[in-house]
Amino acid sequence: MEVWEIVKPLDGVSIIPCSEVFHVKRGVDGEVESFQARIVAGGHKQQYGENYTETIAAGAKMPSI
Repeated sequence: MEVWEIVKPLDGVSIIPCSEVFHVKRGVDGEVESFQARIVAGGHKQQYGENYTETIAAGAKMPSI
């Protein structure tokens, strides 16, 4: 679907690792209502003065995936 563009990182730039979090939302009767997914950045790897103030909010809807 060509939704990603893979690029090489710039010299001297540290890459912040991330992970995926998946969650199943259930109704009052226990039936599955929806599936949720999000990407969480490892903020503990940020360095003050370099990439401390940048915010990246990656998101995608399940039909896109």
